[in-house]
Amino acid sequence: MTTRASQQLFDFSFALSRHDRGRKLLIHQRRDSQAAMALVGALGERGYRYRFPIFNQPAASPPSGPPPQLYATDLSFVVPGDLILVTTRPPCHDERDRPMKHIERAYTTLEQDVLDLLVPNFFEHCSRELVLFGLQHGNHLRPGFKGLRGCEFIQKGEDGPIKLARYAQEDRRPRRGDPVRTLVFHVYMPELYRGGPACLLAFGMTGTTTLAWCHRLASDHSELLLRPGFHVLQLEPQGVPERPNDPRFVADWKLEPVLMHDFAPGAYQNWMLKRA
Repeated sequence: MTTRASQQLFDFSFALSRHDRGRKLLIHQRRDSQAAMALVGALGERGYRYRFPIFNQPAASPPSGPPPQLYATDLSFVVPGDLILVTTRPPCHDERDRPMKHIERAYTTLEQDVLDLLVPNFFEHCSRELVLFGLQHGNHLRPGFKGLRGCEFIQKGEDGPIKLARYAQEDRRPRRGDPVRTLVFHVYMPELYRGGPACLLAFGMTGTTTLAWCHRLASDHSELLLRPGFHVLQLEPQGVPERPNDPRFVADWKLEPVLMHDFAPGAYQNWMLKRA
């Protein structure tokens, strides 16, 4: 894909968890901003000029009843060819599962666009505790992962390790002595919705693994950055130094392709949203 120097880059920025219903969410308290910055330089080399974050800011108080009416995200400054970058796991099913480490919905129109793109096109289910891939991606699973439907994840700790890998024929639980493994994800769509900006999502199951994946995506797997498709890799975290100076320690964390579904030219258009 050829880019122009005038193309703009915006990161879609999620707020930190409030932990209690009375906590005020301050505008500077954001998730995964360092992960986003890890990709800004690599995207700049491809012609994207970083502008500013688009805040996915929840209401002052979380809703207590039915889901509220969506709050309109102002995208008047975004034009076709621009890029929306998402480096936080979107809360597709967090409200349903209520996992221990859930991400609060903001109920904005852009958030809903992202969720509607991911489910069911890429995920049948996606929360902090359970990820199931869409069945249409089964033919793109790599050798050694054939039959994998998804994974359950341990919620404690900073690595988001796999608790249970779900296969079509049998469940495979990690065994004592196995290395810690988790999954990281990449989706790139040339259009988020018809006539809209492109969308790049890169995230793991925790803040640490998201940062590690975005750093490695920029440094070692940049060929995936703007490659239309859905890509899942298995990551083996090796622990974080007590006082890390920079993210280069993740360079030795093993990455192995699990699901590599590249989109043929024009094939992704059947999955795009048609905005009213």
